[in-house]
Amino acid sequence: MFKKQILLSVLISIFLMSGCTEESPLISDVDLVVVWAYLYAGEPVTNIKITSTIPLDTDSSGAPPINNAVVSLIKDGELYECIPSPGDSGYYHYPDTSMPISAGDNFTIEVEYNDDIITAQTIVPEKPINVSISSTEMSIPDFNDMQALREWQMGGGSEPIQITWDSEEDSWYYVMLENIDSNPIELNSWMHERMKDFIFPPINDNTYNIR
Repeated sequence: MFKKQILLSVLISIFLMSGCTEESPLISDVDLVVVWAYLYAGEPVTNIKITSTIPLDTDSSGAPPINNAVVSLIKDGELYECIPSPGDSGYYHYPDTSMPISAGDNFTIEVEYNDDIITAQTIVPEKPINVSISSTEMSIPDFNDMQALREWQMGGGSEPIQITWDSEEDSWYYVMLENIDSNPIELNSWMHERMKDFIFPPINDNTYNIR
């Protein structure tokens, strides 16, 4: 099961750029920093992720997480300091509910790392209107491993669920898939905890198919 709701947000993606080596303009000679963050109206702050980057000459599958940055959110002049989430994930969260997030709020994010300070601002937008969903159920088999998942996907998977809404010009929207069952049944034990809730990439459209 998932929320029959689409939230609109601004993805804060900030790149601290530095000079590249003369030998290759594609491979940086210093660590770069990427800040990836979502704010949800009415939801706790749990989706701030900070990583370095992956050089193009490596086979690494994921950017190295940064777990020792100082991350703060500022609203109406008040500073709310976030803390690292458990594990070596690069995620940060605000530890209590004393910071409400509402549509129209103006937030600044401030990240301090290696004596550099990265800042950005965003306004929490309104939810889209006239949201509809073609189905509230999707049948998914019990996967024992990644290979079983791939075979299911290659076989067509389940019928897609279509979500539509009224979009505004130049606005971007994303769909969040979240298990809200109070006693969920586990489909598998090998999937990483953070893969069990999905935030699909933002789109400039009024339709999205969940496959």
